Amino acid sequence: MAAKLRANPATLDEKDQLIAECILLYPQASIEAIADETRIAVSTVQKRLAEMLAREQLARIIEIRDWKAAQFPVRYRIDVQIDQDALMEGGGGGPKAISESDISDADGDPDEVPMNLPRPAHEIRSQQALGRYIKNRLARSARFRRRLVCLDVVMLMGAAYDLSVTVRARDTDAVTEFVTRGLKSLRAVGRTTSTLEPWSCADEELRALQSPGDSQHVD
Repeated sequence: MAAKLRANPATLDEKDQLIAECILLYPQASIEAIADETRIAVSTVQKRLAEMLAREQLARIIEIRDWKAAQFPVRYRIDVQIDQDALMEGGGGGPKAISESDISDADGDPDEVPMNLPRPAHEIRSQQALGRYIKNRLARSARFRRRLVCLDVVMLMGAAYDLSVTVRARDTDAVTEFVTRGLKSLRAVGRTTSTLEPWSCADEELRALQSPGDSQHVD
């Protein structure tokens, strides 16, 4: 007969909290390393991890460690200023409508032809809805598939910009097109600032863990 799980608490108890804090500091740590760090018996760590996984307080994930090998070596942060009035206007803050004159005015120049962006499921009336559209629809559209992936979109407070978009891309050209012809084609998107992020401590630590014999703890 399967052991009964402890009730799903609103907050973790002391042992679960110690284990969770260790995982936050050392996400790749083995069960033995967690037990050593927390001074909790290996068998107890195993049991507590199993219970937290069953309660969906923890989850196992598959992640990319070597972005260069995956052919997405370039990382950018794109800060976006939102036109709040555009969110409230007819049609919301989604893609701008494309007219026949827009296409004819391009005069055959592919860089001038408006991009046909995916339509949102609902009108975009909030910053959160705009962020979800950018991450889950725009970045995943056929135009950018296999060229760029959006890792996250976060809301900013107390800053000159309203949203910050983090992307990985095959090259700078993909990021340039994503900004100038993707984001800029959204009614609610105003000014943007793109910043290359050439180094990440977290990525460096993940790459270090690929080498045999590396310590579970990164100094």
